[in-house]
Amino acid sequence: MTGKERAMNPAEDDARPQARLKPVLVVRELSAVFPNGLAGLKALDRLTFSVYPQEFVCVLGPSGSGKSTLLLILSRLLPPSEGEVYYQGRPLSRPQREIGL
Repeated sequence: MTGKERAMNPAEDDARPQARLKPVLVVRELSAVFPNGLAGLKALDRLTFSVYPQEFVCVLGPSGSGKSTLLLILSRLLPPSEGEVYYQGRPLSRPQREIGL
């Protein structure tokens, strides 16, 4: 397989940064539910993703889709209803000085 063919097949491309680096931020099965008198309003439902060093990430969506809720949880200004958040390999359990909003 030539280098060009390998680059076109991401499953076999071990040169990707994610294959070598550890993620800075890991979000697993993150959910946020706000009480509304009934079953609750789901702002986030089992969201999972990782962010690697030098990666640029954008959060886009319509009004009411959970963007601000996600940022508040990642800054630990709001606890998640379910799920886990890891920052630099450790559980994110309280606000950190290096995380700003």
